[in-house]
Formats: sequence, structure tokens, C-alpha cells
Amino acid sequence: MKAKRKTKGKKEDESGTRTKKAGRARKRERAFALALGVGLQFAYALSADTNGEVVRACASASSGEMSEGVIRPGEKWYDTDGSPICAQGGSVLVHDGVYWWCAVNRNRTTGKDSVWHNGIVLYSSGDLARWKREGVIIPADERDESSILHPSRLLDRCTLVYNDRTGRFVLWVHLLEDGGQCAATFTAECLTGPWTLARRGIRPNGMDCGDFSIAKDADGRAYLYFNRPHSMLAIVELNDDYTDTKGVCATFAYTPGPPLTREAPSPFVRNGRHYIITSGTTHYYPNPSETIVSDGRTGPWTNLGELAPDDPSHTTFHSQVCQVLKVPGKKDLYVAIADRWLPGKLDVNWPELEAAYNKEFGRPFDPKLVDLFREKTGGELYPMHAPICEARQVWLPLVFGKDGRPRLEWRDRWSLADYE
Repeated sequence: MKAKRKTKGKKEDESGTRTKKAGRARKRERAFALALGVGLQFAYALSADTNGEVVRACASASSGEMSEGVIRPGEKWYDTDGSPICAQGGSVLVHDGVYWWCAVNRNRTTGKDSVWHNGIVLYSSGDLARWKREGVIIPADERDESSILHPSRLLDRCTLVYNDRTGRFVLWVHLLEDGGQCAATFTAECLTGPWTLARRGIRPNGMDCGDFSIAKDADGRAYLYFNRPHSMLAIVELNDDYTDTKGVCATFAYTPGPPLTREAPSPFVRNGRHYIITSGTTHYYPNPSETIVSDGRTGPWTNLGELAPDDPSHTTFHSQVCQVLKVPGKKDLYVAIADRWLPGKLDVNWPELEAAYNKEFGRPFDPKLVDLFREKTGGELYPMHAPICEARQVWLPLVFGKDGRPRLEWRDRWSLADYE
């Protein structure tokens, strides 16, 4: 139950202390939003005094320091403290003029043991390039092996959404539980926490729930886009508080199985048309992402083909898109947020990988291409013990043709300042 706020003439209820802390956290978030807002005229160092009140130190900076940061796809990224960023399978939420990036902390996933994650981490930025680490907002549970937060549990795909009706943030995560794939939800009054588990074992209409994204309409309705593993894509509406689903799923894009099965749906709307970018199913290996489009949310859908047709490896620049972010304040800027899971295997290309998967699933294949795949990878199709701690970010702006068809083009460097 939401804590009551202190008002004049009324006594604070028993949850008043918690409410005060939440209010102070929101105050810090708003202050940071101002610090990173339009123009970036000042640099703010935010800290808290012994009473938890915000202390704001302001210092002028040169025009060069204040220019919008540069995004370097595929390179190692560092936060504003100089520490390596390790954040995979996440999402970016724009709130109060700030970009909030929530993702799985895989800094201990070396592939040498059973550690899958190290909690859920949050970063904030004013330009998508310079990221301040806010901390681990949901820590791993080292003691309880039955907990969904135990480091050995397969937890990923953090998706943030804000509910205007309840005034709360909701975080969806994907997990493996009870022998299948499902989701769990957490809620909080403030992005920095505390976060509380709301539901677990979510299976829309009884279906296993693989990778997913959330799309929110202007009227406040929100929808879960997910893949039923090795089968199809589906869309279902979220309930009023966004912690569960309701209604019947709309299903589409039936496929015969890996590597063709579509996963990691990333929806967005442009000029009234609904788009979904998906990848194939090849574990951590990259493959050619595709785009489908429709005039309505539930179809019918038209396949527009490969997202990055100019990529000679046909692997979407060795990455998997997990979200498409519409950048507010820009005329027509949509950013494909993608993970490069295996930066140490950039020599693997799609024809070889496709042949290896076709052989695995009893389809026609080219033996020569399978041999090349084996030479490069040792023949491992399911690298469960890959060093995901080394994964990189590949964030690129979408380019749209006159017909509205999106595509990705490689850029070594770019910034928000490049766009109107």
C-alpha cells in the first residue's frame, strides 16, 4: 500500500519514514534531471548530507566539456567514474528529462563457473553517452539458491516502464523457472529503489514467455511483446498497474524452429505505422535481424527483410537489438539499442552459423560451411559458459527510406548533436 504523505494538520502514518526517504530520492532524481537537462549548461555533483538532504555543488565547464557526448558502438564503455560499464539485455527509459538505463549486471559472468548475473544495475545520462552509475538497484541473493535472484539463476531482459496512474516504476525481468521461461515484475516509487517483487512466474495465457519488450501508448495502455520460445511472436496488454498481463494474446510470425524462429521483439511506432525488429534464435551468436510492419498493433504484418543488409557478415553488425528508443526532442531519431554478446568471435558469419544450425535441426546444410564454423568456434552451438562480462553495446540510429523501411548503417562514432 502506498505510504501517505505528510500534510499540514495531519499526523504522518507509520510509513512516514519510508515516504520521506522516497521523497528525498525523487528530489535527487529531479536535481540530476536538471543537471543533465536541455543545454547542459552546468555540471552538477550531487551528494547527500548526514540528514539525507541534497547538496548540489555547481561548477562552470568549458564549451568543449559541455558538448554532447560521443557514442562509440562496439567499443568498451566507461561510466563517469572511469569504471567499465557492464550492463546487458537492458532497456532505456526517459523520465524527467533523463535517460535511465537498467540492465543485468554480468560483471562476474566469466564462463568459468555457474554465475549468470550479479544483480540489476542502473545508470543515468543526459546524452546517451556519458553514464553515471546509480548502483545495483536489485542485488543478487547469494544465500538463497531457490531465489530468482540467486546468481546462478538465468535472469535477463530488464524492461523499465513508468505507470502514470499509480506513479510507480515497474521493472519486468525474464527468467527460467519451473522448467520453462517466464517473467517476474518489481515495483518502486523511485528508480533508485527500494524495489519490491510484485509477481513471478508470469506466463501470458499460459504460454512460456521468452525475450520481451514493452510499448506504452499515449493513453496509458501498455503492451508486452514477447516470443513464445521456438514457436511464434505474441502481443498482450498489461493490467492496470503493469505488473501482469490481461486479455488474450495476439499471436503471429509462426516459424519452424531455430535458427529461423524470431525472438527479442523490439517494437516502435513511426508515422502511425507499427514496426517490430526481431532476431533469429541462435543463442549468443548474432544473426540477421529483420523488421516487420503493420498499420495496426496486431497486424497483418509485412516482412521488410534484413535490418542491416550492407553488413557483410549478415549478423546485424554482430549484435542483437533489444529495444528501439525514440529520442525525445529530436525530429526523427530512433536508436536501436543492441548487445554484442560475443565480441571475441567477430569472425563468425551468418552463412556458416545457419549451416551449423540447419544440421542440428535436420535441415539441408552445406558441409563446408559447417566445417568453417567448427574451426572458428569448436563447434559449440550453445555457448552457455561464454564470457558475457566482455559483452559490448552496439547502439546505432535507424535510417529510414522514403518508403519508411528502416535499416542500420555502421557508424564508428555519433552523437545526439548530429540530429535535429
